[in-house]
Amino acid sequence: MATDNLRAGIEALQRGDRGTARELLREAASADPQNENAWYYLAAAQDDPALRRTYLERVLIINPLNEKARQVLVKLDEAEAAASSTTAAPATPPPASRSSSVGAGVRKLSEAASAKPKADSTGLGAAATTPGFALPFTIPGAPARVGIVELFRDGFALFMRGVEAIQQKPGAWDEEVRSATWWRFWLLVGWCAVVGIALTTVGTLVGSIFGLFLGRGFNPLIIIGLVLGLIVAIPINMAVLYGGVFASHWFAKEQQRSNVSQIEHAYATAIFWSPAAVIGAALTAITGIVGLGFIGALASFALNIYALYLIGLHYRRLHTYQAENQEWFTTAVFFVAVIVLGAILGVFAGVFGTIGLLAS
Repeated sequence: MATDNLRAGIEALQRGDRGTARELLREAASADPQNENAWYYLAAAQDDPALRRTYLERVLIINPLNEKARQVLVKLDEAEAAASSTTAAPATPPPASRSSSVGAGVRKLSEAASAKPKADSTGLGAAATTPGFALPFTIPGAPARVGIVELFRDGFALFMRGVEAIQQKPGAWDEEVRSATWWRFWLLVGWCAVVGIALTTVGTLVGSIFGLFLGRGFNPLIIIGLVLGLIVAIPINMAVLYGGVFASHWFAKEQQRSNVSQIEHAYATAIFWSPAAVIGAALTAITGIVGLGFIGALASFALNIYALYLIGLHYRRLHTYQAENQEWFTTAVFFVAVIVLGAILGVFAGVFGTIGLLAS
């Protein structure tokens, strides 16, 4: 019912029937209070700027990464500031730029419900006023400045969206892919790489300390190995995943003539693969502490297989293939590329790690 009301409300808004749109969208939001799209469109249907602001703020409470809502709020602030600086009568209608900017944003979202925002969808929209640092390189969709707290917070939010996608929560995958930017991709992949490898490192260290008390002994060199592994494994992890999505996108594009962009393909893959890797690392770390790491490793492997299954299913939705079962070939290309590239980079990391230990 909530989905039907949302769809009907959007259609009413598109044809200019704002009264009907408000009624339907209000029912949709009431039936599903966590549906950010219902609140966003309800805001767009409002004539009262105060109500519009209230509903947009509700969107950001549900999903702090909804940059579309944040952008409209910024435009509302700018319009109100401009209006307050003029000598126009209080009864003067809001400036045209306010309604046009909000209306334009709504139209962009309404068109086929698949249009991606032109601006960054990161949730770091407050970067202009947030202390932090400028990135040393350019990433499409990235904010001007970022902060450590904001990076962790927004990375965690993306991770949780990935968990929802793995759980097959309706609309989770679709909404994320529609919002895909390279900044969101690298933030998700980087956050999951850091957290996953940190969990593995901590689990190994704690397990070794427990082993010392249980009489299994403790090798001090394990500390150096863990530190080197933590430093080297993060960029390797990110490079391996990118290599996998690059190869699989090439296959879909060149062999099956898919017109899906690389960022859509990359994000559609990472939204399953990276969160699954973090969950697997957590399981391995927990079971490793009590000396049952093989159970965690098996669970992690099973989770990776399930993530590959979900990736294949959603490749079918994302790409227009020329033949049957090509989504599974694309998935296989991704997995093989990840395995091969991981093995190659792992050998190089092992060689340099050994040299570093010998030099020390």
